[in-house]
Amino acid sequence: MNPFLSIKSRLLAFALCISLIPIALTTTIFYLHAKNALQYRIFEDLKAIAESRELHVISFMERIGIRAADFSTDGFIRRRFESIMRGRNSHPDAVVRLNKYLAKQKLPLNRHLSAIAIVDKNGKVVSSTDGRLIGKDFSGQDVFKQGIQRGCGEAHIGPIHYSPDLDVKCIFISAPIIAGGGIETLGVIINAYSLSALNEITANRIGMGESGEVYLVSKDWLMLTQSRFFDDAAPPLVVDTEPVRKLVEEGKEMVGIYRDYRGKTVVGASRYLPEYGWTLLAEIDKAEAFAPLKRLGLVALFFGVVSSVAVTGLGISFAVSTSNPIRDIQDAAERFAGGELDYRVKVIRKDEIGALAVSFNAMAGKLKEEISGHKRTGEILKESEQRFRTIFDNATDGILIADTETKRFHTGNTAICNMLGYPAEEINTLGIADIHPKEDLPFVREEFEKQSHGETALAKDIPVKKKDGTVFYADINTSLLTFDGKTYLMGIFRDVTDRKRIEDALRVLNDSLEQRIAERTAAVVKANNDLKSEIAERRRAEEELRKLFNAVEQSSCSVVITDVQGKIEYVNPKFSRVTGYAPEEVIGQNPRILKSGEKPPEEYKCLWDTITAGGEWEGEFHNKKKCGELYWEYASISPIRNPDGVITHFVAIKEDITERKRTQEELKKQRDHLEYLTNRLTASNKELEAFCYSVSHDLRAPLRGIDGFSKALLEDYSDKLDAQGKNYLQRVCAASRHMGQLIDDLLNLSRITRGEMHRKKIDLSALAKVIALELQEAEPGRRAEFILAEKLVVNGDPHLLQIALRNLLGNAWKFTRKRPQTIIELGVKQHDGKPVYFVRDNGAGFDMAYAGKLFGAFQRLHPTTEFEGTGIGLATVQRIIHRHGGQIWGEGAVDQGATFSFTI
Repeated sequence: MNPFLSIKSRLLAFALCISLIPIALTTTIFYLHAKNALQYRIFEDLKAIAESRELHVISFMERIGIRAADFSTDGFIRRRFESIMRGRNSHPDAVVRLNKYLAKQKLPLNRHLSAIAIVDKNGKVVSSTDGRLIGKDFSGQDVFKQGIQRGCGEAHIGPIHYSPDLDVKCIFISAPIIAGGGIETLGVIINAYSLSALNEITANRIGMGESGEVYLVSKDWLMLTQSRFFDDAAPPLVVDTEPVRKLVEEGKEMVGIYRDYRGKTVVGASRYLPEYGWTLLAEIDKAEAFAPLKRLGLVALFFGVVSSVAVTGLGISFAVSTSNPIRDIQDAAERFAGGELDYRVKVIRKDEIGALAVSFNAMAGKLKEEISGHKRTGEILKESEQRFRTIFDNATDGILIADTETKRFHTGNTAICNMLGYPAEEINTLGIADIHPKEDLPFVREEFEKQSHGETALAKDIPVKKKDGTVFYADINTSLLTFDGKTYLMGIFRDVTDRKRIEDALRVLNDSLEQRIAERTAAVVKANNDLKSEIAERRRAEEELRKLFNAVEQSSCSVVITDVQGKIEYVNPKFSRVTGYAPEEVIGQNPRILKSGEKPPEEYKCLWDTITAGGEWEGEFHNKKKCGELYWEYASISPIRNPDGVITHFVAIKEDITERKRTQEELKKQRDHLEYLTNRLTASNKELEAFCYSVSHDLRAPLRGIDGFSKALLEDYSDKLDAQGKNYLQRVCAASRHMGQLIDDLLNLSRITRGEMHRKKIDLSALAKVIALELQEAEPGRRAEFILAEKLVVNGDPHLLQIALRNLLGNAWKFTRKRPQTIIELGVKQHDGKPVYFVRDNGAGFDMAYAGKLFGAFQRLHPTTEFEGTGIGLATVQRIIHRHGGQIWGEGAVDQGATFSFTI
């Protein structure tokens, strides 16, 4: 006998397979899952750190930009600079006073501010906190050119570069200084900030471990901030790494594993700051990031090895203890069949195999008696087989009798005791809740009730819990019994695995005995068994084929099967409905009958080469139906192999995508039309912008003439004009300045409507603090209290939201001027689950009957003699809020203040 075909070898192989394979799979899956979870957490942490540092950098740059704009609108600086430029004061003394004011009042406001310079409109430095800059020419520098073109309150942030005058790398911020009338630009103010601020932001290594690093890279691939691994005195580092290339060349941010500028493998995340062309990188060495994974791998390996050794030992023990008694029974059967009718098997076990040995001995004694008495061979065989079957059934199936009311067990046989692992005396102390898993009890109780009421007799795949906690599945066949006046439910438990194993062993023994005793009867029995098995297998195969056939026949996709030469052998009904060809018209044909002639021959050659080589081909066909109509279909073609791996057929699964193609074509046409409309709208906006600037220029020229000639009359002919004449000229000057302000407001309103938006996270609280400081510095004598909520972060355009907030807070400041104590509040509240932001004051308020005029251009609810203004501010705010997809509304009462609420 082949040792690899023995029951012992099979039991050992089976035990090892069902044990070692799950252990190996579990260990591997656990390790891979842990690795993926750790990698995901590291990626998320680095993304969060990069985003945090990005917000810090943007916040710092916005603050220094706002600071420069604030300096440019400082009343003292503007008046002194205007006096110097117009020669009204002694030039050296005025410059000295301006230098001192900048050094004492402005330079200490930020410890990173290295120098402040005021440059005239020709590019010459007039005043500075650093004497080295005075007299220098900035006319050729970009920071001056961009700053002189900005509007009032706007700033330009220049790139980081080395300043030879200051002998340091710094950031230049410029903002225009505009004369009091808002018409003439006198020059620019330039703030120089050292890079120490950015180094402080990137040097913060909280959450970055021992090897973590955050740094900035310019669009020229040069490191801007200080590297923690190299001396700052070294020349600028060129950072040619994968995330930098992706951002510079493709504009894509990334999170992943790559080599950094040192050549070391790191885990990193990149963020792009488009306003400045910078790349921010947060990185940590891969070895440090994945250090916990090494310890986890050693633990998993140790667990797998220990479990494998234990399972191997148990498998060997189980195989030996199970196979030896069966071998004894096999030897006894062979000796008995050889004529030793007095030979018996020694009974040394009390399990199913022991019961089998007892049954074998009883059967052998009976056979000896039957043969000695010369009884009919046929009757002996029938009775022996019946007795053998009865003994076998009683030995292998477990039986439990349960009380239908209490669901407690009355008694059970030896087999059920062995199955469950309980001794016989404990069976009657158990109930169904004790031998079934807790989570399956509702299902088990439901099946028990059905069997108790005679609704069903067989319950399949019932989970049964052994005394040691392990679970096996059994089929339970039941019948109702009545004795002692009570009704009981008898359940026969059949463990499918053990039954098959014992049946196989008994079939071998029975065949051997019957072959020795009666070849003919044994042949009939064997043939009958083979026939039954073949019939069952054939029925199963037919059922599987029927399911497969129905699935293919009813598929919503066309299915075509060809032989290896490409001739069609089968098409499903969907193919006929799509193409119009009946099955008998295409059987034996090549699928090329559907060709429309549009696909190049080389693509068909590529298809054929792919599938004949054993690969799968996917693609689209533009085919022709029987009626000549063209249609599109998406096909997947793959080979079918026999058990030897040889390709015997090809199968094509095809989906009709004609409607999808038609829809895609319509969408393309709509996109093209939309692009055309967009281009026309862009052109119209440019024409409108040109018109606005033209109108502005044409209107400003006569206004400047009116204002200039009026001032000339006042200066040159003041002795010839009476008080009323001078009053008229002063009113003409004021009206011309008011008209100029109206023109500026209209242009600003037009820019807000047409300009492109750049959304990002904005801290309204920080903006409000800067605006509040400006308002208080402009009127230091007022008693005012600003109540500003913290961390009001929104997503919007920084420039537009700054204009909106400046208008709302400026209005609140203006209309509370007559109050002894000014109170202005910026806050947020929830409405319908969404945040609503508000600006509230205790000022003059308004009549709600006129609330409809609040946001109209040039609409005023208060006379100009009482409160100055042009009536454009709230209209500007409304357009900004609407561009952000929000709403704004006002509430108030006369002399009781006003509240303006808005959403973003």
